Amino acid sequence: MRSSFRSEGSTAKDINPEMKFPPARSSAFEEHYTPEELAALWKLDPSTIRRMFRDEAGVMKYGRTGAGRARREYFTLRIPASVADRVYQKRTR
Repeated sequence: MRSSFRSEGSTAKDINPEMKFPPARSSAFEEHYTPEELAALWKLDPSTIRRMFRDEAGVMKYGRTGAGRARREYFTLRIPASVADRVYQKRTR
């Protein structure tokens, strides 16, 4: 029988000790929120959240940009918890 990749108590580092991990403070592995989730938490409209975070550094943005005339941008935002906290702190001062 083949063993599974993760056995109980083992880590990826145990399986491959040469594996390099990102810094602990990397936003890639922290919780990310959708605009709808933050809107519900902050009691705002999702479109307000999208405008607040559209050009914010650290926000993951993917989708189609409006290339060409009369083409609308369609994109999805994923907002790391640290970025949401930073924006919240900045706006509540």
